Amino acid sequence: MSKTINITAKDFVEFSDYGVNRAYCNKTNSSGFLRGLVMWVAIFLVFLLGFYLNSSKGGFHWYSAGVGALLPTVFLVSFVITMSRMRHACMPDPNSNLFRTKTLELKPEGVRWADDLQECFYAWEGFSAVEEHQGNVYLFLDKVMALIVPAATFADDAEREEFLAQIQHHRTEVKSLEPS
Repeated sequence: MSKTINITAKDFVEFSDYGVNRAYCNKTNSSGFLRGLVMWVAIFLVFLLGFYLNSSKGGFHWYSAGVGALLPTVFLVSFVITMSRMRHACMPDPNSNLFRTKTLELKPEGVRWADDLQECFYAWEGFSAVEEHQGNVYLFLDKVMALIVPAATFADDAEREEFLAQIQHHRTEVKSLEPS
């Protein structure tokens, strides 16, 4: 089976998000950042309530509370801005090899991945996982490196399912040939 692959910047961003979540988050810790953020907000509110209830003058000093909340707010805003800049900085150039039209061929021995400048061959044993996410198919070589097959490559869901079935068939065939 042969497919023509056109990876767009949107496809790359979807893969990056999926790949980072796959590498960082496991099944039990899928929302670690959000859970930590909620925990720090809760701690801040407990301290704020404590200061309010124990104020010596009978009144709560909102100015001091605002100054106390300023540093965590500045930290959070700068963190979000920095992460956004890092994500943008990691985007490949529009003329990079990633965005060239490629040909992917599934063969009994492995996958041929080629464009007008380069050609690669990956044996089936070299793939750690094959995963589908939002219609995209990712052929993982390790935790974060994968061959990206965008959803737009397939005419419909049936074609994608046939593609995945053929990959599964080849991978199973190779495993059955391995000596026990």
